[in-house]
Amino acid sequence: MEYDHWTQQYHLTPSGWQKGTYRFFGKIRGDEIPRPVEAVETWEQGCKQASGWSREEYKQCFVWSSSEVSDDEKIALPERFKSPF
Repeated sequence: MEYDHWTQQYHLTPSGWQKGTYRFFGKIRGDEIPRPVEAVETWEQGCKQASGWSREEYKQCFVWSSSEVSDDEKIALPERFKSPF
């Protein structure tokens, strides 16, 4: 059984990064936050820890991308805004 396991979504929009839904052991904590209409991409950061003494393992993964936004804009936006990770 894992000691710790959480995920946090982040949505990249034309005005910057916005936090999305947070899950702890797969269950939503707080409010479920829908993807903003203007979102260009959604990413998720997760952390797992096997025991209280083990190392935390972080990962970031791509979740979704808008088909309505050009590839040039998808490249330019992350360069304008600091990564939330």
